Amino acid sequence: MLRVIIEVDSSLMLGSGSGRGSYIDSDIIVDDYGLPLFPARRLKGLLRESAVEVMEMLQQAGLKGFILLPVEQVFGSSIYPASIRVNNLYPPDYEQTIDYLNYINQEFPQLISKEAVTSALTDIRQQTAINKDGYAQKGSLRSVRVLRKPYTFTGTIEVLHLSLKSEIETMLALACLNLKRVGSRRNRGWGEISCALNSEDDKNLTEIVIAELKKWNPGQRPSRQVEEQSVAIVNKDYMEKILADTKGYSHKLEYTITNTTALLFTSLDGDENMVTTLDYIPGTALHGYYANQLIKNRKIKSAQAQDDDVFRQWFLEGNLGFSNAYLVYNGTQSKKHLLYPTPLFIHSNKQKDRLFSLIEYSAEDSRQVVRGYACIEDGELIKKEPEKTINFHLVRNANSTTARDRIDGHVKDEGIFHYQTLEVGQEFHGYLLGSKDNLEAFQSYFRDKPEIRLGRSINTQYGSCRITFSEIKENAISLDDSLLGEDENSGLKDNQLLLYFVSPVVLYNDYGYTSVSTENLARILEQRLGLDKGAIELSKSFAREMESNSFIAHWKMPEPTIRGWAPGSSFLLQFKVDIDKSLKERINALMQEGLGEKRHLGFGQLRFVSSLPEVKHYYASDIKDEFAKPNNISPLAERIIRQIYADYWDRIVLTTATWRANEFYKKNNEKVRLSSSLLGRLERIVQDAQKPEDLAGKIKELRDKAAKPLHDMKLNHSSLFKELTNMKLEDWYWGAVENEWKLANKLREEFDIKQDATDLYRNYWQAFLRTLRQLYKAENINIRGRGKNAE
Repeated sequence: MLRVIIEVDSSLMLGSGSGRGSYIDSDIIVDDYGLPLFPARRLKGLLRESAVEVMEMLQQAGLKGFILLPVEQVFGSSIYPASIRVNNLYPPDYEQTIDYLNYINQEFPQLISKEAVTSALTDIRQQTAINKDGYAQKGSLRSVRVLRKPYTFTGTIEVLHLSLKSEIETMLALACLNLKRVGSRRNRGWGEISCALNSEDDKNLTEIVIAELKKWNPGQRPSRQVEEQSVAIVNKDYMEKILADTKGYSHKLEYTITNTTALLFTSLDGDENMVTTLDYIPGTALHGYYANQLIKNRKIKSAQAQDDDVFRQWFLEGNLGFSNAYLVYNGTQSKKHLLYPTPLFIHSNKQKDRLFSLIEYSAEDSRQVVRGYACIEDGELIKKEPEKTINFHLVRNANSTTARDRIDGHVKDEGIFHYQTLEVGQEFHGYLLGSKDNLEAFQSYFRDKPEIRLGRSINTQYGSCRITFSEIKENAISLDDSLLGEDENSGLKDNQLLLYFVSPVVLYNDYGYTSVSTENLARILEQRLGLDKGAIELSKSFAREMESNSFIAHWKMPEPTIRGWAPGSSFLLQFKVDIDKSLKERINALMQEGLGEKRHLGFGQLRFVSSLPEVKHYYASDIKDEFAKPNNISPLAERIIRQIYADYWDRIVLTTATWRANEFYKKNNEKVRLSSSLLGRLERIVQDAQKPEDLAGKIKELRDKAAKPLHDMKLNHSSLFKELTNMKLEDWYWGAVENEWKLANKLREEFDIKQDATDLYRNYWQAFLRTLRQLYKAENINIRGRGKNAE
């Protein structure tokens, strides 16, 4: 992988597309911990634009032949797939910094938060628009948060086409060198950066490519050679044995997936400005990923993939089945709970403190369906929904072909859109179905490739996951098995079963159309179980329809939208025949093979259960992660802690000064006041003082007329003159903000922070005098107001 390093040399605004209430109109993009990051999609767009400029410069300099690849072939277009994969950029030692932030947030929750971390690294800038008369335009004041320099971003770029690696590295190195300004208002003083590209062995590719360019002659190619990586091929005789094996889903291979970046699996619920995501990992995503990997590993031409026996049988004929992957809940003592779509017959009351099964209770308007994913343990419902976030993206210069448009920064067809994605760091569980030999062969191909890419925009910013496979075991499913935690003591009536859809189920009617009618469902169940017509009656149904479609990459077009039953749909079945041993075996076989269409793509998974889930209450978790203090602190974490400490002390000083100024005012306002000229003189003395001793000396030099009001203004047996000449900030903090003072000192001792008291004294007296001036001004306004009312 290539490594990108960006050094921030001026204020930088990488917009998140949102603000922070009335405080900030335009905020920067940060991660869950408050650390600024550089989104991969933004970086790819900037590098693409920079590469276009590089190609134009080479052409004008007569060096066009130095890079023969078109920009579109490297960065992708409607014709070319992208040859690179760009990842988000984070600060150096990112994981180490996160570990320390987790620890200090645990130890100092009053001080450390996401907002505090962001504030420690940023500034707030204000601006207004000027009208034609030269005055600030009404309502134009805007507040913008910007990243404070210095700051470093680092991340990786993967080259996907190894045969073109040398050419791609050359273009990227020059594009990085040419990239000088990024972010909002980059042409107005912000966003100045320096960007470098390093090779896998950490050599500076930018310097290497510039040296090659200086020596290059037309017709000559760069001298760097790239060794093509070898690809493991499974033994041919072994594959023939597998292909001769019987079909069916006799075994399963379970897996867990943890996403290391945000994931996006497009659903049909979005609009033209918002792309929404499914809340699970669909089986089609894994099916497509591993199909593409097999094509690459076996060096098959995409247009001829169907002619390869292994590809055809695994991915076209369905000898391998890929289930959907649903959420995992990590409980107490590292216990993992495998969650499934919550059955639609489980409802809660309006207060959401009680649960009801509509199989046993009647539906009421005040009861609401329980959404999300769940399992049942000891009569309590463990429920969780995947965490999601919304990411902002900007279409900039989509059709720009001229340098003028790129410099202007916008064209007529600009637009803003959003991606809703699954948050980073969540865990999902699923399984592969197939014969034992097929699953063993699959493992031999892909066991050593835990890093995978799933979903949309996998080449920029999204889709990175880590998959872990368990051991292959028999796919033995019994009618008596528990899926969600059914209670053995809550059995159904004779010859009754509860049918529960674990995944979407698509059924066709006699006319070849998808159907979501209960009559069609009962008919298909009777056919699959070998029963006469009318042998199954659907007593109750708790179901929801859904629509689904998928994109066929080889065809570059979507499949037609299909309708089906949504996951969680449940049906109470009354059998008109006895459920004997033979029928149970057929039901078990149906659960093993699945029902309906596209069963190898995550559809058609179902369960029959003979007991009802018995649940009355939600599971209340008191799980709290505990973080040990890391051995080493990263430079960025140390910078953040010291800045948070300095900001917190500033607030302590401001609070103490404001409080004591109010106390002095209340005690002395009837007797003595400081004139406006004396306040101004004191403010100048404070501003010019380099240390507390300088301030004390200047105050003692005041003439008696100026010093007398300071002697006369008293509080708690002390005068203002005495406090100006003999300052005891710690005593004043103790009286005003005792708890905050103790907390700040604890943080200072924990991280051995050295404090310069000079600025604290100056800040204290500036805030003190400013507060007194405001109090006097407010009093004068009130007096004038009372005088006008009397007239």
